[in-house]
Amino acid sequence: MQTDVKKQIETILADHKITTDSTSIKNKRNQKPTPIDREIKLDPSRTIMSKTDARGVIEYANDYFMEICGYEEYELMGQPHSIIRHPDMPKVIFSELWKRLNKGENIHAFVKNLAKDGRYYWVLTNFETKYDESGAIISHYARRKAAPGNAIYQIEKLYKTLKSIEDTQGIEVAERYFSGLLEEKNMNYNEFILEILGINEKAVVSYFIDSTQTSKPTKKRSVFGRLFG
Repeated sequence: MQTDVKKQIETILADHKITTDSTSIKNKRNQKPTPIDREIKLDPSRTIMSKTDARGVIEYANDYFMEICGYEEYELMGQPHSIIRHPDMPKVIFSELWKRLNKGENIHAFVKNLAKDGRYYWVLTNFETKYDESGAIISHYARRKAAPGNAIYQIEKLYKTLKSIEDTQGIEVAERYFSGLLEEKNMNYNEFILEILGINEKAVVSYFIDSTQTSKPTKKRSVFGRLFG
């Protein structure tokens, strides 16, 4: 009798394409969305926040993060941050990013992310590294905000070049190309990003200060104006 009931339940689940297999559920959760050519416009006054461990595994994401990327908490926690990596992003940029983070250094990077529904959105990054008592890195606290359109236009052309080099020649060749570009401009990575943004480091840092943490909203608005005007 119990066997008959079990078969009936399995038949009903199969008819509705429902599975109780935890492996299938996990694989479905990790399945990357198909990119579509539609952009999500971010509110420059709001901040996408997340915390990862030293390896980049997500431990926390704020409401705006989930609102924009479209994932729920249970889908994000314990997942590598690359769950939202867009295939248009060159690996050389993440290589530079992790090289800096592993030294405990901040980095402002333009990143094109992939939402759960396949849409994309551009962010500018800002990081704070946390250490344990022995001085070992234990986590990275990240703030991401809207990247200005004029900067995206410039960086997107570079990323397309880097990605095409990576796809045909490999990441090492792409790294050498990027290094040569910075040498030609006589700039380091930070100076290159600031030139694209058209503001100095102090202004970039103030852009990432939440409005609830500053008593000078007028100054913050002026940074908005310089970035998005």
